[in-house]
Amino acid sequence: MGTRRPRPRVGALAVLGILLGLAGCEGGVADGGPRASAAEPRPVRLVAAEAGNLPRTVDATGALASEDQVVLNTKVAGRLDRLPVDVGSVVAEGDVVAVLDLTDFRLRVEQARTALAQARARLGVALEGSDDVVDPSRSS
Repeated sequence: MGTRRPRPRVGALAVLGILLGLAGCEGGVADGGPRASAAEPRPVRLVAAEAGNLPRTVDATGALASEDQVVLNTKVAGRLDRLPVDVGSVVAEGDVVAVLDLTDFRLRVEQARTALAQARARLGVALEGSDDVVDPSRSS
């Protein structure tokens, strides 16, 4: 069995690459027109460089979310009268974040006082004062 000699592929490919490269290095423009140095020069405008500050802005789309969020609950239900903070406001512990409308609560207190006065009148107890002794003969 004889030994085979490797084919000279590498050498042939190198020679082919060099020939193609030299063929592409012709002195004219690719479309066959005049050389670039013979073309008319383009007009340019020179401006002196100036030092200055550029504004740093970022245009982005998306949603902003805070690191910490708190869900607020009230002990009683009611309507809001004022909301002194806005979305994104920084608040500390003890800051007022909402004020309830007190009208409903005042009306309920007045209803309770009226109901108490009616009950005291039915029992024959003085409408004013803290006397809670009931006289059965004076109650209705």
